[in-house]
Amino acid sequence: MKIVNLGESNSVLNRFVAELRDVNIQKDSMRFRRNIERIGEIMAYEISKDFTYSKKGIQSPLGIRSCVPASPTIRVSSVTWTMRKMPLFPLTGNTRTV
Repeated sequence: MKIVNLGESNSVLNRFVAELRDVNIQKDSMRFRRNIERIGEIMAYEISKDFTYSKKGIQSPLGIRSCVPASPTIRVSSVTWTMRKMPLFPLTGNTRTV
């Protein structure tokens, strides 16, 4: 497994992480959420650098053009994380799982 520390090089990612850590900016939930999205986009871009690519001819209205799309064996999935209100101390007999 390849480990890449994106914080080691100067990039716009460092600005977004700094804004996430800033106490004053954390109060702005819209900006906080947008910065999380931006960090995800940058991480997806970095991950795509390790994909396997192969040359392929694509038929377009103007003719056949050689492109280099990602290999069809790639599977990318996303994880959706939602926060729900959960009691700190569940009631006795509560068998609901989240």
